[in-house]
Amino acid sequence: MSTIIHLMNPAAGKGSLPDKNTLEGEVYLTKFPGDAVEYLKNRLVGGDDYVIYVYGGDGTLHEAAKGIMLADQDAKVTLVPVPTGSGNDFYRVTGELDHTVPCDIIKYNGTYAINEVNVGFDCDVAKRTNILKSHRFIGGSFAYILGVIVEFARKRATHLKITVTSADGTVESFEDDYLLCAVANGRYYGGGFMAAPIADVSDGLLDVIIVKNISRLRFVSIIGVYKKGTHIDAETGEIIPELADIVTFRKAVKVSFEGAHRFSADGEIHDNASGALTVECVPAAISVRSDTKSAEKEPSLK
Repeated sequence: MSTIIHLMNPAAGKGSLPDKNTLEGEVYLTKFPGDAVEYLKNRLVGGDDYVIYVYGGDGTLHEAAKGIMLADQDAKVTLVPVPTGSGNDFYRVTGELDHTVPCDIIKYNGTYAINEVNVGFDCDVAKRTNILKSHRFIGGSFAYILGVIVEFARKRATHLKITVTSADGTVESFEDDYLLCAVANGRYYGGGFMAAPIADVSDGLLDVIIVKNISRLRFVSIIGVYKKGTHIDAETGEIIPELADIVTFRKAVKVSFEGAHRFSADGEIHDNASGALTVECVPAAISVRSDTKSAEKEPSLK
């Protein structure tokens, strides 16, 4: 029988938490940033099965994924996101599931994320969004949109060397001044921007979207397309012709950067003095399912 844990972040977003007395299993309320990592790293032991309900937003899920991956490797875990945060981008994927699925995890510079890693403009927006969300009446996608507007006025390129390794071992290198590079496991970030519309959390691959430095006018012309996820043709899996001159898309098992002196992982900002960043896919590291639909009896994978 699985051990059920309800991991709750009482400070996340503006969502309400259920009465813990009505829940089956253990309940743990996080006390400070990083607490979820330490709690799960120490709690998940042996070869036991765990079902972990995570109440919070993408930041809480980020900590949960990191804690799970740093815990005993024999523990088998099913993660169930419950959307009580302000963004809930990863839940936009798991909320659509009708059964339990294996889920890839992102490994970056020796630690872990679950949804995405960003370099460049999106990282600057994530930092600005975190500041804006500290205001009482600003949250979710509205905070991200405001962050885009503020950073748009400050728009600057990031010179990067990016090395992309595909599943068949093909290695490609790109070097230029770029607006952004997103390495995605899930399809959404920024409170509903569908940056990686054909990403699959179970395919053992990361979706890599690289955007060249462009004028502000061109930026304005593509932001709506980027938000809707129509920059990638769902049938062909290719960048649409109108954007082929500025956007590169690859599916990869590993992405390495030189010049990534600042990056974000699931919205968490990292200053990185060396500029070296390595992002890898850890296939089928955990299992995930929806909090609202019944799960098939499938084995958890970690």
